Amino acid sequence: IKYIDDSSAYDLIIRIHGSLKDLKGGYNWSKKAHLKFPDNFAFLKYQAIFLDNMDKIEEAHSIFKKLYEMDTSNLENLVNYGIILFRKKNYDQALFYLKKADSILSDFEKGTIDVFLKNQELHVRVLVALSYIYNKTGDKKNAILTGIRAYVYSSGEKKEFNKFLVGMLFSYKEYEKVIEICENLLRNYPDEDYCWKYKGFSYFKIAEKKNQDSFYSKAIENLKLANSISYSTDNDFFIAYSYYKLKIKEKAYQIIDKILDFNDDYKILKIYWLIEDKNYEKAKNLALSIKSKKPSFFSVLANLFENENKLLLAEKYYKLAIQYDKDNLTRYKELSNFYKKIGFPKKAKKILIEYTKRKPKDYLAYFELAEEYNKEGNFQEAQYYYEEAIKIIQEIIDTTTDRQFLTVASMVYNNYGYMLVNENIDIDKGFELIKKAISLNPNDASILDSYGWALFKKGEYEEAFKYIKQAYEKKPDDNEIKNHYEIIKKILNFE
Repeated sequence: IKYIDDSSAYDLIIRIHGSLKDLKGGYNWSKKAHLKFPDNFAFLKYQAIFLDNMDKIEEAHSIFKKLYEMDTSNLENLVNYGIILFRKKNYDQALFYLKKADSILSDFEKGTIDVFLKNQELHVRVLVALSYIYNKTGDKKNAILTGIRAYVYSSGEKKEFNKFLVGMLFSYKEYEKVIEICENLLRNYPDEDYCWKYKGFSYFKIAEKKNQDSFYSKAIENLKLANSISYSTDNDFFIAYSYYKLKIKEKAYQIIDKILDFNDDYKILKIYWLIEDKNYEKAKNLALSIKSKKPSFFSVLANLFENENKLLLAEKYYKLAIQYDKDNLTRYKELSNFYKKIGFPKKAKKILIEYTKRKPKDYLAYFELAEEYNKEGNFQEAQYYYEEAIKIIQEIIDTTTDRQFLTVASMVYNNYGYMLVNENIDIDKGFELIKKAISLNPNDASILDSYGWALFKKGEYEEAFKYIKQAYEKKPDDNEIKNHYEIIKKILNFE
């Protein structure tokens, strides 16, 4: 710089400051360079990059905006402007520019491999930002799609983003996808403890869903490996829980006791185990040692008093759990189930109705009420609550891939449809509802049985037999399915 009046010397020293993470030095040299070479806009861009990295977002935004407005055809300017808008949390504007960039860059993929590779890093930056934005704005489907594209395009080399992606997929209950990505990452980065951890958590969640011991064993194996790299009491919590589910209770209690004082949630889990093992005195003593006012703590105490037949105290603590967790349907269901057990069905439903007034968009609450009225034989009320649940489901169903939501939606359609068919209320409408259920969950035995029974009610006996037979083969011990199977065999004169 002393002897050569050339922009390349400035460019080199700015890059060196960047490599050394000397953000202030890099910014100052960028300013000097731009003053000396005002027509070289690379130095202006460097200023914005250093400002962005120093979290001076407004100043960086001002420069990136200026660069974009000076040359809107420049793809890098478009990307930088979109990303700085994301950093400013102007998500709608950021989406507009980044989606435009994604579209242009996606067109490049149709060209030569050289063109693709030249723009690959830029495209990864766009996809990473888009995934973050979609996640922030609750667009789960696009958050997952763009996140996985970013992961594939970067060949899993964006470590910080990988961690975000795995955590996001886990929060969206995409457990199989978490395991798949973590297994790929661990081939190259075997010391990434978060991968072992999320793999373990995912196996645990799958084990809960499928009720298969082998997945609990895999959860233990992966969480132990996570602990060997970086110890976490949360890992031990799920290891202990897995041992308990595998009925290796001595080991489960041994591990939970080791971490008991770190978190009241660990104590609450142990209390539930003690209640399940009918060790009420120990459970009560442990519960009384907890000083927190967590809703789960009040639920535990209520459960204990219920087991001791101290019903007024049980009711008091179930109500306290609601008081401290007013937007959680689980708390209302606990009190509702308590009222049902002690013979107050009206109170049981009233508490759920209270919740629907507080959370009018929670389809699960309407489904719960519909099921209660259906069991009572109050089909008119059941119909009202099924319809309310379906209204909300239809607002969501076309924009989600959440397997758990779709499974519950299939149950709502199925149970409502079956009621209409079985009680001869509206067989045609019931049949249409069950068709929706089977399109969402085609292998469920109860839904196959409902579909077959609807065909039976329509007089299509041979077609009905196919579906009821499939249902019976899947669940031969289900009394209702077995009864339908015997009826239709008799009508068709089958042995």
